[in-house]
Amino acid sequence: DPNPYILPVLEEVEKTNKIGLLTNQYVDMFKEVQKRNLIPSLNWSVIVDSTKVLLQKPDPAIFEYATKKSRVNKNEILFVDNGKKHIDSAKNIGWKTFLYDPLTPKKSSKELLAFYRSLR
Repeated sequence: DPNPYILPVLEEVEKTNKIGLLTNQYVDMFKEVQKRNLIPSLNWSVIVDSTKVLLQKPDPAIFEYATKKSRVNKNEILFVDNGKKHIDSAKNIGWKTFLYDPLTPKKSSKELLAFYRSLR
């Protein structure tokens, strides 16, 4: 299901920063998710599709690949995910991280926005 609470956060971030998407999917899942409008229609600066790069989170190599593709310094990247092992892997290479709880999307989105604003 779409998460209406995350959209205002993404829209605020997009005003002053690049936004990227780093996926763990199966083949053609991304197209299907887009077709069903489950991913917000934003100006994604970078999309790293695990099925295209043949890497998956939490492998540090996918985070290194995403860093290079984004053309942003590691310490400038904020990674939001709902998997602790993915968060830990991203943090280990130098990314800022936020563990998002999909069971409480309204609360998590509010906390994410506050965290993002604290970084600015």
